[in-house]
Amino acid sequence: MASLIHNQVIQVDHGPWEGTYRVVLAMPLAGKTALAKLTNTGSAEQLRGRKKRLTTKHPRKKAPLPLVGELIWIDDVELRLLEERIRVVELEHEQFILSTADQKLFESRKVIMTEFLDYDTLCQAIHRHGRVTELVSATVNRCGVSKSLVYKLWSQLCRLGFSAESLRPRRNRCGARGIPRSCDPGGRKKSGRKTNAERVARITGQGQIPTQPHGGIHHDLPNCIDEFAKRTHEMYGSAREICVEQTLLQYYRRFMSIQAENHAVSKMRSGSVANLKYQMGLLTSRFRANHPLKACRQCIAADRFHVGWAYWHNEHQFPGVWICPSHKCLLEESTMKATGVGRFLWHLPNENLLRPLPFEKTNSERDTMLARIGALTIAMHHSPSTFKIDSGRLHNLYFDVLTKRGLVTANGNFRLSTIATEFELHVRPLRSIAEFLALPADKKEACGQLARYLRAPRTGTHPLRHVVLINWLFPDFNSFLESYENHGNYSQCTLAPSDPFGTSAMHACKKSEQKLVLETILAEHRSIRYAALKLGIDTATALAWAAELGIQTTRRPKVLKPPVRQAVIDRLQAGEEKAKQATQVRSISDFSRNT
Repeated sequence: MASLIHNQVIQVDHGPWEGTYRVVLAMPLAGKTALAKLTNTGSAEQLRGRKKRLTTKHPRKKAPLPLVGELIWIDDVELRLLEERIRVVELEHEQFILSTADQKLFESRKVIMTEFLDYDTLCQAIHRHGRVTELVSATVNRCGVSKSLVYKLWSQLCRLGFSAESLRPRRNRCGARGIPRSCDPGGRKKSGRKTNAERVARITGQGQIPTQPHGGIHHDLPNCIDEFAKRTHEMYGSAREICVEQTLLQYYRRFMSIQAENHAVSKMRSGSVANLKYQMGLLTSRFRANHPLKACRQCIAADRFHVGWAYWHNEHQFPGVWICPSHKCLLEESTMKATGVGRFLWHLPNENLLRPLPFEKTNSERDTMLARIGALTIAMHHSPSTFKIDSGRLHNLYFDVLTKRGLVTANGNFRLSTIATEFELHVRPLRSIAEFLALPADKKEACGQLARYLRAPRTGTHPLRHVVLINWLFPDFNSFLESYENHGNYSQCTLAPSDPFGTSAMHACKKSEQKLVLETILAEHRSIRYAALKLGIDTATALAWAAELGIQTTRRPKVLKPPVRQAVIDRLQAGEEKAKQATQVRSISDFSRNT
């Protein structure tokens, strides 16, 4: 089984361990792992304090989420027994803007949880005591805050991830003036005058009759497309053609599996697109899920002169497109339908409702980068409608291009430090735009992101990440397309239907097929690390499969050479002190790690 790593989120599908967990600390040498359970799957679980109410005193108000963060230790033997039931999931943060007050609160929270965000400090505390009580007491003494606040913030880190961004206040959904609040079923009802049908349904106990008074008001992924096609007598095409050619689905579908695309089309043709953006992975992608309408002032003037009125251009609305392809000027966002204002409005572009981007207008490096990304995106849109990008094929292409650039070692390892430095310099001009804030801000963030996105992922990735990577590795779309089409086909593997953006095909292959590939690679005298990277599996898994196939692999020499190590073990078994042996060989930590 692949080794678990710190901050990873895993899902156990059934059995006594059923639930979602975050990996707090992995200790492979000690043979155990510390987990924090994020879900409460049964009433038998005992929570601290008084018995929690299922609802608050006000039925319409949701009860707060229970605190999590109590460490659960599991040994590696039991993890191996659960291997078939464990799957890795990826949870990412939603991007939103903090108010001035929330920003101050955010900064104070980061100061309070400094030691919890330091991986080494956290590991040492847990290793010594098996829990975080020592760190909690130290934080209370250092900052003068209550234990309840520290445990609350610790729960937030366990639930959202061990990064400073997880400590941001979430008052952006409080329902205050100018902030939208959802009307969930069984919760808050929409205010306003009720129709006669709604009154009769309430009196007779039939429940509210589902109506669509505002159907199709979403400008990016609208609903009620069937009704629209029916009323327009398919003047603009069939319902499916409208979904895949006239909405933003035409941008995302290039990276989606056929199953995911069909699911999105069926949702848009129905009366509701609820949860569609979540199912597509947009809400958790760190790139914003809203798509503000964008327009070019020169295009507005030209449209009025030639057509008689201005209209929204499809190419302007794609994520990552901020330069008008016709006039080479910056696009501007519409203030309507962006923050809930005028969300039921049908309107055309107007110069008085446009908002320029909040940065300096002249920046040649930034504008050149935006123009390249925009041209790449539009060229991808104009490619044949049947063209789709396979994730496994794409990641193998990344590997080969980086190999040609000398950024991969002879053993098949990425030179991650060098790659991260170059990539961070490449994307730095883009971070002045809110849509690209999810890109790495420094070398450390670049290492963390590239470690995930350069390898075949187990979950989907936002297309904008791939567009930025393609823009970095290739001069234009045509050169990328030529390399992609000449790179081989991995269609023999079946894509997982639940993956929104087509999980790597290599991960969908059967184990038996992967083992045959592993045997072939090792027969070419390649390293086990190289073989694991090509198959998209962990090195430990590749070692285990090689042992099953009867293939002997060489291991790297340890600090303690085999003869010395065996002599030390013999003396320890004879009853000599561990500290004495450590002073003769090396430090106590190295001694413990290698024996």
